[in-house]
Amino acid sequence: MKRIALLTALLLGLMTTASSPAPTIQVGRANVTLNFPQEIVFHLEATSDRPLSQVEIEYGVEMSGCATSINRAVPDNFQPGSTVSTSWTWDMRQTGSLPPGSRIWWSWLLVDSAGQRLETDRQTLLWLDDVHPWQSLRAANLVLHWYTGTQGFAQQLLDSGTASVGRLHQQLGDLPPGDVDIYIYDSSDAMRASILFEPAWSGGLAFPESRVVILGIGPGDLAWGLGAVAHELAHVVIGNLVNHCYSSLPTWLNEGLAVVAQGGPDPESQHLFDQALAANTLLPVRALSNGFAEDSGRASLSYAEAHSLVSFLLKSYGQPKMLDLLGLLQAGYRYDHALQQVYGFDSDGLDAAWRAALGAPPPAQTPLAAQATPTTIATLVPLGGPPTAITSTPLPTVALSPGPLAARSGPSTWTWLLPWVCAAGIALLIIGMIVLLGVRRGRGGPGRPGHD
Repeated sequence: MKRIALLTALLLGLMTTASSPAPTIQVGRANVTLNFPQEIVFHLEATSDRPLSQVEIEYGVEMSGCATSINRAVPDNFQPGSTVSTSWTWDMRQTGSLPPGSRIWWSWLLVDSAGQRLETDRQTLLWLDDVHPWQSLRAANLVLHWYTGTQGFAQQLLDSGTASVGRLHQQLGDLPPGDVDIYIYDSSDAMRASILFEPAWSGGLAFPESRVVILGIGPGDLAWGLGAVAHELAHVVIGNLVNHCYSSLPTWLNEGLAVVAQGGPDPESQHLFDQALAANTLLPVRALSNGFAEDSGRASLSYAEAHSLVSFLLKSYGQPKMLDLLGLLQAGYRYDHALQQVYGFDSDGLDAAWRAALGAPPPAQTPLAAQATPTTIATLVPLGGPPTAITSTPLPTVALSPGPLAARSGPSTWTWLLPWVCAAGIALLIIGMIVLLGVRRGRGGPGRPGHD
């Protein structure tokens, strides 16, 4: 009987436990507010039978290649409790901007005081302004988005992109799997307004890891825009070929291949190149390896030199060796070592061979340090980081005043010294007045108050 009573009590206890609902965490609101292009605000409202002791947001950007974008953050205004209303702001002005067309994912993790966890379903959003009436055209895996101009205008740009993909397939390789989105703003100013920290001369940007290209092309810029589309798609192809986490393409190679794909530099950039060649002021190869200058004239010369360097390698040694070079860079070799293995010379040897082929003498000065182009992404959190843009495509070059490029590269020595000379003269004048005043006071000069 005792055993039967014990068993009955046990069964009743189990039934009571089973009938009591487990403490629950309920999410009432989990959405976002986009303030393009500055920030994204993630909102959360939740309740729980037990106080919530931990709330975190996990977020990232959909990317291809080796990049991983997984980040976590705790809202600054989170207070433990049974009812939570909180938010967290992804401030692009602090972390660096994302390209329009990026796809962002996020979910919330909530933990109560007893350790019970709830992770919300992953949600995604398209990082894009809602100001412009975007339209779209597709050809295979290319999708062109635009808002100004006729469909015929957009179709010509898309056709140029399709033809470029065909040429690039023969020269280098294929686009990455999945759609490649091309966003056409109606001016370079409008394009730069959509993304932060971009040099003033930028006309287009490619983000291979996000499979996104952005360009500023108005209907009156169509002739330039056809080549610019080809240029940026070349960057996407190159980014697909060399996407190793530890790979590093010299800027002259990346940009030179892209300028070859677009059909060569614009006439004014070529004119700057011809001037620099005649004046023996070509920039050394090492100065073109780690970014291009912010100055638009120097940047245009850099693009023309990059085209000349890549054309020299392709014509002198052929396409197979170029693909071998890209293969070694994808394997993680530094570019000097990769050049040595494929061509038998490093960056300095390339400089000498290229100059010899042009009939140019050795450089007239010691190689300059590269002046890196600011990227669209700051080197701050989030850990995975938004994708970094390939070096910008320049706007059509404006003709510069005649004269050697070196003569226009900076202020003269007297211009630099003049402010310092003036400042020193003013300082000496002030010191002299103080000394004179002190002497006069020491001698009980006029106006000095008397002593009691």
